Amino acid sequence: MAKKEGFLEKVMGNPEQQKRVYLVVILIIGLILLSMYRAGSEDSMRIENNAPVSKDVQDKSDFELQRLEREIAASLARILSDIDGAGKVVVEVSLAKGPEFLYIEDRTNTQKTTEERDDRGGTRDIIEVSYTQKTVIAKNRDGDEPVLSQIIPSEVRGVLVVAEGADDSEVRLALSRAVSTLLDIPPHRVEVVTGKGD
Repeated sequence: MAKKEGFLEKVMGNPEQQKRVYLVVILIIGLILLSMYRAGSEDSMRIENNAPVSKDVQDKSDFELQRLEREIAASLARILSDIDGAGKVVVEVSLAKGPEFLYIEDRTNTQKTTEERDDRGGTRDIIEVSYTQKTVIAKNRDGDEPVLSQIIPSEVRGVLVVAEGADDSEVRLALSRAVSTLLDIPPHRVEVVTGKGD
């Protein structure tokens, strides 16, 4: 009675099939290495982006955030004081973070595969992968500057509105809705209180 051959014996017994199996194994290993390389490069980019910021840069960032808070508050106060019955209005704005600027990047992924053969008939594939990323720079009359792709608006933590007319519930509701609409924030982040009349 003849012994039954298993699948692996059939595949590995044929030299042509062996080459195909080796090629598939090498391809799978290459893909695994490629995915590990990409994951590693993304981690290293994240580490660079989360690098500690110097005190001078942090102070400047805090100053810019406070300046932006004052500008938004002044603009809101001008608009809200025009609401019928609001009276004198004072506004304070608290931002969680300032706007975020995203720039267009030129990204290049290259993959080069080289097949080497040795004198015994064996083959080996070498896969080289490279990844480059550069910010796109445009020339204008003021000099070179990066090309802006998107601006993510500031994140508002909360707004306090102090208005003389806020003792009227309709005025208080109108002030709250106006702030929610203008800043695109939920009403629970807006507090409207009555101010003392001078």
